[in-house]
Amino acid sequence: IFAFADRTHPSLCSLAGSVASAGGRLNVVGLNYGAGTGAVPKDAFSKVAEALAQQGQELKSADQRTAATLDCSTIEECSASKGLATAKVRKFFSVRPHLHHFKDDDILLFIDGFDVLLETPTLFHLRKTFERVQQHIGPVMSVPTGPVIFSGEANCWPFPHPWTEPPFMSGDYRPGYIYQYGDGRLKLRGDQVCEYWRQRFGHPQRVTGVGGRNQSEMLPLFLPFLNSGVYIGRVGSVRRLLDFAAETLSRFGDFADQALVTSVALHASALARPWIPLQVDHTGEIFASLHGLDLGQLARRLRGPTACNFFGKVTWGFYGAAAGSGQSRWNLHEQHENRLDRPPPLV
Repeated sequence: IFAFADRTHPSLCSLAGSVASAGGRLNVVGLNYGAGTGAVPKDAFSKVAEALAQQGQELKSADQRTAATLDCSTIEECSASKGLATAKVRKFFSVRPHLHHFKDDDILLFIDGFDVLLETPTLFHLRKTFERVQQHIGPVMSVPTGPVIFSGEANCWPFPHPWTEPPFMSGDYRPGYIYQYGDGRLKLRGDQVCEYWRQRFGHPQRVTGVGGRNQSEMLPLFLPFLNSGVYIGRVGSVRRLLDFAAETLSRFGDFADQALVTSVALHASALARPWIPLQVDHTGEIFASLHGLDLGQLARRLRGPTACNFFGKVTWGFYGAAAGSGQSRWNLHEQHENRLDRPPPLV
């Protein structure tokens, strides 16, 4: 289990405690990065600087959150501080130098260091759930170790989109840049990415309403968009994914990790290679990004208690919301009699 953090924070201790309660040990990467670029491929720096310069020349909108990592508007300015320019994508590549320590068939879990908790009784439960979900959603044509599974989330970030109702919040990321995915025949502007993703990669049972809000009553949790901060996969698949991400970064220069991984998925699908590098956990079988969700409403739909309170400020913990009478409602299709989804002691 790896977590990225470029500075110390009390949340790391809480995360480490939740991992320990499941019988694991947390490995933290990035604390020694400082102003450096970490494991970001050096041949991609010029493309990242070019993308940042283009972003700096875009008109700013008051109703959009900024996605830029550096305030610059020329390639020379954006190249001056490679550490700041790659501050977000270096997280995604941070585990790459450590993969040689593991076998291809080993399972690797990567998580953000500051806003994630592991809530599973044991790592055995996590492994069994991963294997079942990977088998269920994995494509027929893939590497032997299967696709890497990413967390989903309710909002499309950081690309611009027109949806305004919660949980949606638009970013300002490269709205006019034209991505040429695959062999170049799939062309999308940055402000078209979210709609394209929703139409082709969202869960097929969704029913969308005004403002882009999901109004499906068939799914208790619907997380159609990719969240790059949490993923799980076998090391052989993670290695191939990161190699392809390095290739994608050098081509498009995406300086935000979530935009980069979205481009990886779209670029790979357009190339029609005989493997799919990643899939998204749309229905929260393994992961649940709770940003922007009404946790009380979610608990009612799951017929469980409200999520536990984290430090008395922010509510986290999907297992806290999902666990009711001791019988898991985490997976609606298949019940496991011996599985008790209790929140870890620290929660």
